[in-house]
Amino acid sequence: VVASAVNPGTYKVTVTAKADNDNITGEATSTGSFTIKKGAVTITAKETTQEYDPEFTGFTGEDGVAYVDADGLQGDDAVAEITLTPDAITVADATKLTPSDLVIKNGDNDVTGNYDITYVAGKLAITEADIVITEPTDGEATYDGNPKSPEEDNLPKVTAPTGAKIQYKADEDSDWSDEVPSYTEAGE
Repeated sequence: VVASAVNPGTYKVTVTAKADNDNITGEATSTGSFTIKKGAVTITAKETTQEYDPEFTGFTGEDGVAYVDADGLQGDDAVAEITLTPDAITVADATKLTPSDLVIKNGDNDVTGNYDITYVAGKLAITEADIVITEPTDGEATYDGNPKSPEEDNLPKVTAPTGAKIQYKADEDSDWSDEVPSYTEAGE
């Protein structure tokens, strides 16, 4: 016997009535059932822009919630977690952000199972990353006849984001090079 139900499923109902007056006598019982079907929710990834990062794998958990719209949630149900996965992460590619692994909660209760879920991918635009170069730090080394380089000795260093190609120029008169400059002679 079910007095009320909220979650999808089939429920058995038994009603018993008994007459309690002088004009009606007897008792009657009726049994039946009712079904609550799952609600439909559509989760659509919002059009999003992301700066190029070779380590970007998308958004997961609570971090992904801000990047989706949910249509069809009932009552106080809300998106609690979602995974959004890009199909590419380079600037030149037309990229989609595909939602999956939705968790819907009502307060602390997981109610994801109450819904038939439809996912709709959204557009993800990957923008070029600005190279940020950390100012070289001052350093010094003592002449010992061996080349000195910023990577191995206490000399000025340049750092940039992962995936950035760095070229070096030892002074205004030298050419750009992929090689880290090294110094052998004493000087300023």
